[in-house]
Amino acid sequence: MASSYKLGTTFSNLTSLDVIGIIDPRPTYKPHAAYIENDDFSVTPVGFPSGSWTWDFITNAQKALIVATYLPDSNAEIYIQTRLNDGTFDTFKVRAVYPLDEEIRSSKSFSFTILFSKMEAVTS
Repeated sequence: MASSYKLGTTFSNLTSLDVIGIIDPRPTYKPHAAYIENDDFSVTPVGFPSGSWTWDFITNAQKALIVATYLPDSNAEIYIQTRLNDGTFDTFKVRAVYPLDEEIRSSKSFSFTILFSKMEAVTS
């Protein structure tokens, strides 16, 4: 079964992670940046969604592939398809931040996380 998680430098070249030899990440998704409390004590969501993909372990070769192909700088604009909190998937244009604090042991990186901010839903 093909992975529903996808990554691409453009919408048209979104590629399933399994096609490039990467296992599915553990995702997070936050639908709003913050909530503002109103005068009547209700709350209003504001800001762009954010999220992350975390791998508990990934080979250095897999990490190098992701970084070289999809994260050319520390604040790359890329496209992803990721799981939302309700279990469905959606596609976004995002700012992806390359992790600087992953733990590396021999040929594997541990706790490798890519952060996504300014997530804008796209349909084509």
